[in-house]
Amino acid sequence: RDEVALDRREKEQASEIAAWCVTYDTPADQPSPKGLLIHNSSNAPVFDVKVLSTYSKTKRDTPETQKPLTMSVLTPGDYAAIEDDKFPWKFPETQSRVEEKVHSRLRPVTNNPGWMVTGIAFVDSYGTSWLRDERGQLLRLEKEETP
Repeated sequence: RDEVALDRREKEQASEIAAWCVTYDTPADQPSPKGLLIHNSSNAPVFDVKVLSTYSKTKRDTPETQKPLTMSVLTPGDYAAIEDDKFPWKFPETQSRVEEKVHSRLRPVTNNPGWMVTGIAFVDSYGTSWLRDERGQLLRLEKEETP
């Protein structure tokens, strides 16, 4: 029981970090834009964030690995990064600011298994490295491990 409680305490902040793919409505003749929403519901920042994802236009297409989104620090809140013509991702901004800019609500991508976050790695405020995999499992990483 004590080991379970200790494990739960160690994962407390890490369990409040997640990411998922998002898009927003555009005119019918334009493709759906790619985006990532990065969520930190803890009370402290996490560091060295790396979001890994894949994209496929339809469920039947072969997923393509996207360039990782990296952030030095992720403060508490919800942040979105949208694809960019010049760089892989635009600078992450608060979800509400991005929705204001695109004049649309961000929608999670829930029905295309090829368009998904395959991992989010980060260092919590205690210095422990974590990886949340594509199934949502939280795995502690050793210092030399990288996703």
